[in-house]
Amino acid sequence: MKKYKTKPCEIEAVQFTRYNFQEIYEFTNGAVRDLEIERRPNGRAFCTVDTLEGPMRATENDYIIRGLRGEYYPCKPDVFIKKYEEADNE
Repeated sequence: MKKYKTKPCEIEAVQFTRYNFQEIYEFTNGAVRDLEIERRPNGRAFCTVDTLEGPMRATENDYIIRGLRGEYYPCKPDVFIKKYEEADNE
């Protein structure tokens, strides 16, 4: 069986919180919708991200990524940290 590794590439991403929905909305050009916050103490926040595969639900603290083809999708924080590192932002 062959093994493969990811080619180096840069992506843009914003971490979703209950407080930055408008920023995420602008970042994705409207590809996120339906901000929901659970109605209980410390309730989690959710939103829907329109992806190439259809709508996906993002949970608070997920990263919303703009992919290489301009598509958007959510990514869990633990996966994001393992796969990406901050690029030199010069």
